[in-house]
Formats: sequence, structure tokens, C-alpha cells
Amino acid sequence: MPLNPNYSGVQQNIQITEVNGLQSSIAAIDLRIDGETTDRLNGDVNLSNSLQALEITVNTKQPIINDGDLSISKVSGLQSAIDTKQAIINDGDLSISKVSGLQSAIDTKQAIINDGDLSISKVGGLQTALDSLSGGGGGGGICLECINVYCKGQTLTTKKGDSLVIENVSAVQNITSQTPTYTDITGSTISYRPPDGAKLVIYTLQTQLSGRQYDVFGNQDAQFKCFYGANEILPARVFISNNRFAFGYIEFSVCINIGGTYDPVNSATLDGWDTLQTLKWSCAQQLQNGSFQLHTKYGFTEGGLDTFSPPKIKIEAFS
Repeated sequence: MPLNPNYSGVQQNIQITEVNGLQSSIAAIDLRIDGETTDRLNGDVNLSNSLQALEITVNTKQPIINDGDLSISKVSGLQSAIDTKQAIINDGDLSISKVSGLQSAIDTKQAIINDGDLSISKVGGLQTALDSLSGGGGGGGICLECINVYCKGQTLTTKKGDSLVIENVSAVQNITSQTPTYTDITGSTISYRPPDGAKLVIYTLQTQLSGRQYDVFGNQDAQFKCFYGANEILPARVFISNNRFAFGYIEFSVCINIGGTYDPVNSATLDGWDTLQTLKWSCAQQLQNGSFQLHTKYGFTEGGLDTFSPPKIKIEAFS
């Protein structure tokens, strides 16, 4: 096809029949070709204009490609390429170069961090930091749990997740049993196990005595024992001699150590405490002399003599 469709030159067909005059024919062909090519190129306005337009278009193109100027229209093989890259981004691998709108994005996030929203993934040194804290006075452990309640029949949940059932005490208790027969003190019996990490448990019964029973002469002597399961804790024994003028608020307390050689009877020491155990206080008179009254106060201006006073129990666990 001619380069210029408007070219009107006549195509010349040359047939060589004789060798004689061959050189002259070849020269004529050269002249025809050169002339036709020159005429076509010089006369092809469209080609000239196209070349000029191409140069202008190239010069107007962007010499630098900026962020966002490109989009990927073909992603065949892209996933494979991505999979060969770094699977995990480590600390320090990223930096933020554009922060426009960052504050707005942060403001839309959670303003308050609630319980359970965070988890600690690195705890190196945490236990050491906690151990350096003090329960008071520059020594001792941390209080892991403290329960201090009147005996009103309530049920509480301990830190270990157990149900702690408190007895309902609503009347004065008269102890008439005589040694060696002991009577459990109402309100004192609980089933308990401390939270993880506890090394010391202090169990306390608090009650009031109103003094010797009216019309009973002589002292009323009583003995008190504390039990861990079926084991009596000997260091917790208490003796009270109650006369008409000996009354007031009495506190019976025992300290149980966890993490030593097992000897609950003689040293109130356990090698561990992972199951529920019964704690209680019991009482008996040395010599029966009337009844030894518990949970009662001698008198109060508004209320009269020997009125009921509910007992309290207190249990504390320390690390």
C-alpha cells in the first residue's frame, strides 16, 4: 500500500527481455523508486503531522510519578508475590510517614479502657515488682482477700470462685457442755480455700460475752479450740474465766501458714491448700456451772441486760 493514499504517480511495470541494455534499465528503475519515495514522503501531510503530534504528546507526559498516580489493573500473580514477603512485622519495622487524619481516627476509638479490655503479653519482672510491694510497715505480703461479715446467713463468692456460706445466728448461745465434750460455736463454721499464691490465712471469730450467768455463783471457766478439718490447731487454744464483771468483745484468731512442712496440729503449717477445708471454733466449760453465754452483751441503755449481739467472722489471705 502507498504511504500516501493521495499519491497520483503512475506505477511503471518493467519487463526485461534482453540482456542488452540491462544497465540502462536498472538506472531507470532506481530513478523511478527514488522519485516515488521522495514524492510520497514529502507529500504525506498526515504522517508529518502525526510525528509532530507524537513529539508534543511525549513532551507533555509527567516526568515523575507521585504517590497515588498509579493503580494496579492486573493482579495475576500478586498474591504469590505478597506471600514471598515478610510474614510478620516486628517492632521497629514500620514508620508512619503520613499522619493526616490520624488524630480524627484515634478520637473515634475507645475513650475508656474497661476491665478485661487489655491483656499483658510481657510479664518479665512483673512478679519481682509485685514482691517488692509491702502489706504495711515495710514487710509482709500483699492482702489477696479479706472477708469480714456479721453472721446473717449470706452466701459470698470468694476470690477462688467458691461459694462461702455464712451461718445465720439470731440468738444467744448457751454453752453447757463440759470437757472433754465441745460444742461448735454458732456462726464459726465455714468451708474455705484461699486464692492462688496465698502463704498466710488468718481466721478470726468475733463475739461478745456478758459476764457470768445471773444467779450463778463462782467463775465460769471455758476453753476454746480451733479446727482445720478434723485437726485441732493447738497454738489457737484459748482459756477464759468469766465472772460477773468480766464481759466485753472477744476475738479468737488463728494464723495458718502455707508452704512449709505439713503440721497443722502443732505449728498451724500446711504444705498446700488446694481444696475446700472446714474451719470452726468450739467451746466447753471446764466445770459445768450454769451456762456459758456467747453472742450477748451485758447491758445497753437502750435495750436492757444480756441482749443478743450477732457474731462476726473475718478471714484474710496474704501472699
